[in-house]
Amino acid sequence: MALNSGFFLPLTAATTILLCSSGQAVIWNDHSNRVVLENNAMEVTLHGGLLLQVKDKQTDNTILEPQPGPIQGTVSFLPGKALDLKGCGLKTKTERSSSDTEITAPDGTRIMIRWNLEPGLGDLILRMSAKTPKPVSWIRYSLNGFDISAHPLTSVDGHGTGQVHPAPWHGSSVGAVLVTLFEGTRDGWVVEGRGPEHWHGNFYGEGHGQTATLHARRYFPIPTQTPALVELRIRTYQGHWQDAVDPHITWMEKEAGYSLLGTGHHPAWVRDIKVQSYVRVGDFDRLEELAKR
Repeated sequence: MALNSGFFLPLTAATTILLCSSGQAVIWNDHSNRVVLENNAMEVTLHGGLLLQVKDKQTDNTILEPQPGPIQGTVSFLPGKALDLKGCGLKTKTERSSSDTEITAPDGTRIMIRWNLEPGLGDLILRMSAKTPKPVSWIRYSLNGFDISAHPLTSVDGHGTGQVHPAPWHGSSVGAVLVTLFEGTRDGWVVEGRGPEHWHGNFYGEGHGQTATLHARRYFPIPTQTPALVELRIRTYQGHWQDAVDPHITWMEKEAGYSLLGTGHHPAWVRDIKVQSYVRVGDFDRLEELAKR
């Protein structure tokens, strides 16, 4: 995508290294950890790799903002006890359209978080990975503070069933496929996930009245010491919600290799499928029964 002439960022390249002790909370909360990225669609505020605020510049709406108050710096990226960032090493590098953060925990765990904002009306993109002393079974990132007062959260579960959560919403949603819509009357935004083996990832939401948290998690059937989250994208839209979802469909078809049944791109045996069945892993008796039909 070409650089838009209206693209402007009040940033210069910089690198900051902060080595914190658990008794120096003021270091984590320091304003120098704050980064602002901006294109024609969004203004994004980050703090030490955490997403602090997203504004839709075309509507002047704040679409994401965690609850007001001091930044606590306690997060759950991996299994086990929540990580207190006040006791971690923090290294950040900021350029015109991106911000890279490396967090080093006392046990040697390293979390790498990269935010990138495409030019023009492009997407906000998160890429996250880790290196851990011991194998782990999942990695996640939580997007806190989505405003659902006028943009209900809509997701689809693994069986194709839609779930709509308007405000006020209190509760949680089951694991959903990696595309979630926040649809208003004339505008909104989409959060989607992309990447290899993306079927091992899902979204699940939590309602807090007028706001919602969207957790993105990727599972590893074989625990690993180098977990990586699927790529996350936030995209705003004006007009019809399909305009924002279409890029995800295009990625599914062109890059991930999926396409709709009946489009003529499948062998005959696939086109002739009349029914599908879900079988538990290791349920060989059920497989044998199905094979005889």
